[in-house]
Amino acid sequence: MDGQQNWFSSGWGAKEAEQARQEQRKAEFERKKEEGDKRRWFWVAVTTPEEDKSRQIVFLDDFDWKTPKGNDVVPFCVRFHQVVQDGDWKNPLHEPCVSERGGCVLCAQKYRTQFVGIFSVLDIAQWNDKETGERIVRPRPCVLPAVMEAMNIIKSRYVKLGNLKGRLFTVARHDSKAARVGSDYQHEGLVEDIPAYLKEHDLWPDDPEYSLDLRPYGMSAEEAVDFYREMFAPTPPDKLREMIASGNCSDGLDWYRNKKGGSSSGSSSDDGVVDYDD
Repeated sequence: MDGQQNWFSSGWGAKEAEQARQEQRKAEFERKKEEGDKRRWFWVAVTTPEEDKSRQIVFLDDFDWKTPKGNDVVPFCVRFHQVVQDGDWKNPLHEPCVSERGGCVLCAQKYRTQFVGIFSVLDIAQWNDKETGERIVRPRPCVLPAVMEAMNIIKSRYVKLGNLKGRLFTVARHDSKAARVGSDYQHEGLVEDIPAYLKEHDLWPDDPEYSLDLRPYGMSAEEAVDFYREMFAPTPPDKLREMIASGNCSDGLDWYRNKKGGSSSGSSSDDGVVDYDD
């Protein structure tokens, strides 16, 4: 039987090989999370009469950016697949679909896609520690992945106000079926100097190691395109094939859409990946 591939393995060496494979897969998963998801995803919980869960954000993108061909740079639009490994539904990998430039490994595996428009925002995050009751402030840059409903809302604010760069909004969500990144964007004003505003309003953390990365704020259009291209660079096809072949992978979009009672017909409607409820 030498030289043939069996459907089984045996002996303690098989156990050691499997353990090494699992550890390698876990290391690759952690690396991918660090390299692929370089920023946090912004979302807002549902506000109730008992608790206001709205959040404040400042847009970091320059809505006047234009490509050399005169096209808008933002929103940076991507069609995502979600890959869930080992049943970790809370930490899916977001893989750009590359079907328009050739064969897509995940499309070939019948993974669904979802169209989102990407915006960079500063999430002025603050909350109370559940154990100590201490107020914690931690402004952090986030990726706001807007489905069609949210993109329409943001565009309406852009049409009314002009460039949203540096604009402060209070973002709320009043219904669990509404866009997870918020369906109510209340304009609060223009922030000319973001660090100065945070310090003036007691929103700068009392932490000597705290630093604020405001990219792509202040970039040129070309720099911003490169910034987003790098952030959402597709995984090489061979690595995707290896991941799917060696791991317990499943389509996160399919799972979340079924959880919401959506159709399983393969539709690419905007009711899945980003908008599931915790």
